[in-house]
Order: sequence, then C-alpha cells, then structure tokens
Amino acid sequence: MIRKDYILRLIDELVRVLARVFQLKDLKSFDEALQLLRRESERLLGLDGGMMEILTTEDIRKALRSPEAALVAGRILEEMALIYEQTGEHQRATATAVKALDLYVGLMAYDPDAVDDDYRARMNGLADAIAERDLPWDDRRTLIRCYESLGRYANAEDLLFELIHEGFDRDRIIEDASAFYRRLLSKSDEELRAGGLPRREVNDGMNTLEEMSNEST
Repeated sequence: MIRKDYILRLIDELVRVLARVFQLKDLKSFDEALQLLRRESERLLGLDGGMMEILTTEDIRKALRSPEAALVAGRILEEMALIYEQTGEHQRATATAVKALDLYVGLMAYDPDAVDDDYRARMNGLADAIAERDLPWDDRRTLIRCYESLGRYANAEDLLFELIHEGFDRDRIIEDASAFYRRLLSKSDEELRAGGLPRREVNDGMNTLEEMSNEST
C-alpha cells in the first residue's frame, strides 16, 4: 500500500508538471520547458532528466525508487523527445523516444496492468513515428519488443526479418526471432489474429527461420 500511495502521488505531481510544460510549449518557450522537465525529474525521481538521456535504461531502472517509477521517467523522456522534435533536433528526439519506449516496455513486462490505455496509445504513436527512421539495430530491437508488448505481432515479425536480411548480428537476431515465435505459441488464436499474425503464419515463420538457421551453419 505504501508503494502504491507513493506512485499515485508521483503521478499526480507529474500531471501538474506536464500542465506547466504544455503552457510553456504553447508559448514556444521550449528551452524553459526542457529545463523544467530536467529539474522536476530530479525532484520527483532523484534523477535529473539530462542524466537520464546519458544513462542506459537499465541504469535508470536501477536508480529509480520503485519499478513503477519507470512510468514517470518514461513520460518525462517522452515529453523531452517531443520538444526536441519540435525544435528540429530529430536525432536527439529519436534517441530519447526509444529510451522512453524501453522504460515503458520494461514496466509492462514487470506489471502489464501498470500501463493503461492512454500510455499504450502513446507507445503506439511513438513506435510508429520512430519506425520510419534509420535506427541502429539495438534501437530496432527495442521497437520489436515494444510492438510485441502492444500485441502488434505482425509489426514485430516484419522488423525481425528486416534485421535478419540486413545482416545485423544474424545469429543473435535469429535467436531473438526463435524466442519470439515460442512466446507466440502460448497465445490464443484470438490474440494472434488480433496481432495480425494467425497461428498458421507463426508456424510458417518458424519454418522459414529454421531454414535460415540451417543455411548459416
């Protein structure tokens, strides 16, 4: 109960901070909005927003006071990414957005109910926006995990095969894809159809992957 109360207070504080950030963005005071986010991140999470851009997501998770605080950290990074996008810092925006998605996905793995429909919608929007960009392979792996977490299995599969065909650490990606299909086999037919990847296509994908794996040995 103590931890739940802490998270609820944290989210209430975040809502108030974001309201001020939105006002500053409307006034085109982007630098001030970024400074506010970085400052309030340290107050709320004990971790400066600028430092979160430098740290890995794993380091951020270790520094947070609770796993659920990743929701607040991700939302702060997401808003910073949106500001960078508005100010033309597209590469920085993409890197920051990927980190926000990674935090959200990690939280969903810990507690699927911690991420509500509003955040899932935000994740979908972020993922689709950065999917159009030239991402390094590690960032694309994050995007794959995001699509799988959101139940968009066909999108995850497409990205996996893109990485395989482009030669990004082929053995590792084939291993990722094998684990992906094994997880899908535990899903219901309804879930698979909703994710754009019926069971027949899952089996076809596994067979194709096995052929690729045999070719590389």
